Amino acid sequence: MTARWPGNSIDRMEDEKPDGTDADYAPSFEELLNSIKDVDDETQKRIQKHLTRLEEIAEDSPRARLLKTISTRWPEQEEEIADGLRPILLIRLSTDGSPPALGASKVGGVPDLPVGVEWPLGFDDGPVAFVAQINFAECQGLEGCSKLPAQGLLYMFCTTDRADLFEGEPECAVLIGDDPAVDLKPVDPPEDLDEDAEVFTEIGLEFEQGWTLDPSSLPGELFEEVEKSLPRGQGQILGTPRFHNEDLQDGFDPERDELLLALNAFGVIRRPGDIQSIYGGGAFYLVVGKQCLANGDLEDMALLFDPGP
Repeated sequence: MTARWPGNSIDRMEDEKPDGTDADYAPSFEELLNSIKDVDDETQKRIQKHLTRLEEIAEDSPRARLLKTISTRWPEQEEEIADGLRPILLIRLSTDGSPPALGASKVGGVPDLPVGVEWPLGFDDGPVAFVAQINFAECQGLEGCSKLPAQGLLYMFCTTDRADLFEGEPECAVLIGDDPAVDLKPVDPPEDLDEDAEVFTEIGLEFEQGWTLDPSSLPGELFEEVEKSLPRGQGQILGTPRFHNEDLQDGFDPERDELLLALNAFGVIRRPGDIQSIYGGGAFYLVVGKQCLANGDLEDMALLFDPGP
């Protein structure tokens, strides 16, 4: 099917084919963009948006494949759904079975801390369990990563005390190391670490392109339907938090706050030999102010724990 916009030069291009071309000649994407310069601004924007989306669908990329799925399942709402997509980074557990390299992203094991940095203490000056470390350099090259530091490591530690966890903001420690030249060293847990917080099973983490929806982009039921269809991992970087806890949900202001990281506990953070996580079916969330993230300032973050449904 040929799309036509009466009165503009796209129609004329069909009669002004370059010399030596046959009847099947099709203008390039650049020619189509140039051909709409003589229409009004609003029409030009609409046409350009459609042409851009057609080019995206023609590509073999994660976004292109997602757009094709959306076009098939929700053809009438395709445009508004596509407009509401926001890039995120999905977190997957590594399946290659090899131990993570020094400084690589992982859950469990022991932290690879800069030389001279000790295992941190929680609010009450007691050691807290090591949960995960994220190497931001491994996130580069994925859409949306421009919001993140280009390098450096983030370390998460959290209590295993169930009563404390149900408070929403448990005893924890979050460290940021932003000097890529610093030497790293695996740090063994302190002797007074709670026996429930023994070293968790070490598993490498990988990142892949993902997508979420702007909650304000679609009506409630359609938003839920489309959001549930999007690929998910064991966690995500950026995007919209999916809190089960109403207090946490009410406390998150999308105009002010940004989700930096979400990490599921179930099947991810567990002790050797355990099937279930000591953190149950909960999830960890790292929240930072939008302006702080934009300024590259990750000093003021909140680590939240949602116990789950």
